[in-house]
Amino acid sequence: MLSEIGFTEEARRLLHRLNAVLLVAASAYHVVYLAVTRRGRFQVMALVPRFSDVRDAVVTMAYSLAAGATGPSTAASTTRRRPSTGRSSGHHRDEHHGA
Repeated sequence: MLSEIGFTEEARRLLHRLNAVLLVAASAYHVVYLAVTRRGRFQVMALVPRFSDVRDAVVTMAYSLAAGATGPSTAASTTRRRPSTGRSSGHHRDEHHGA
């Protein structure tokens, strides 16, 4: 398929290696940024799982199940509010660690 647009096997290998080097360089920069800068260290600490994440997950699940059981119109009319989370919720941390 790539040979139709002028790519040879050698060109494909070279492009693949060049992109691998760029990916490794970007990853190294990211790690250094997280380790060296104040903002980077703050972001790392914001992603560390906390004990409150388990509680937040249970509360959010209970909220979601109750809202689904009663329907959205009655769930909105009750005094129950959606659980609040901080800057980085447990769900966001799970997504980040999963990536």
